[in-house]
Amino acid sequence: MIKKIIIIFLLIFSIGTNAFSKSPPLGTGSLVPSNIMIMLDNSGSMGWNLAGQQLSTVGELNRPAEIKNDSEGNIYVLQYDNTNFGGKKYRMHVFGSDGTLKRRMLQHNWNNPVKCGEQNQGTSRFDIYDDKIYILDQTYWRETVIQVLSKTGQCLQIKHGIGHPAYGSYTTPFRTIAVNENYVFLGTGGCSFYCIVSYEAAGSITVLRRSNLSYVTRINTAGRNIKDISSLTVNNDGTKLLVTSRFGHGGYPPRVATFNIQSNGSLSFERFFGNTSSKCYGSTCSNGYHNRPMDAAFDSSRNVYVLDDYG
Repeated sequence: MIKKIIIIFLLIFSIGTNAFSKSPPLGTGSLVPSNIMIMLDNSGSMGWNLAGQQLSTVGELNRPAEIKNDSEGNIYVLQYDNTNFGGKKYRMHVFGSDGTLKRRMLQHNWNNPVKCGEQNQGTSRFDIYDDKIYILDQTYWRETVIQVLSKTGQCLQIKHGIGHPAYGSYTTPFRTIAVNENYVFLGTGGCSFYCIVSYEAAGSITVLRRSNLSYVTRINTAGRNIKDISSLTVNNDGTKLLVTSRFGHGGYPPRVATFNIQSNGSLSFERFFGNTSSKCYGSTCSNGYHNRPMDAAFDSSRNVYVLDDYG
């Protein structure tokens, strides 16, 4: 899991845009694509693909946003924008653990409603569980679409009409997704002026059944000042959910917290990580403060690593 943190930093600082990661890719190699994995060597291989071309000139990746790996160590990269290849537009690339490009998939088309195996509008979040790809498609104003794809991009399942939490006539879309054996977890993100309230539209986690993507429950997290959720991560045994939120109201900082996942899909709050009493500004920041946490990860000892997007 430590590799994940290295990957996150490479994604952010090498492409100049916000990009976040959850699962570390398996395997290593002496030649790897930039923006996917960093190798601590002195071979001069970084920033070059296996054909000896600089990746900035190849045009394979376009604002990569998140990466995952499957059971074979293949690396899946989901990007905000399109890669044009062979007259088609792609949003996902798949690399082998040695860095070779294996395939492109998830074509972008303006079909409405969105078709399974295609992307309509922008998204930055997906998860892989049991070698199935769960993609959060932020297609509609008041509802979300989830697609389940095989490793090669074939449609296994699609669910339209997953309603967003609402504050009056305002709705808050889902911005992040995590999956365990039985459930799919969706976190709200992007609340506007109503981030100051304690309603579920300001912060909540919606739970779906993994087998058919049916609604199970919704947990209000805004009451604990967990709002504008930026990431969800399930630990290896599927019993804990790690949550980061970017918004802190009334002088309180953004939050990083864990919840226990119950057998019926409900969540029980476990604890916060870091300072939860006050925000930090510039030189007043010290260890344990969060400014704008964007992602977090467990290691094998259940230590928690938090990536802050703003110093």
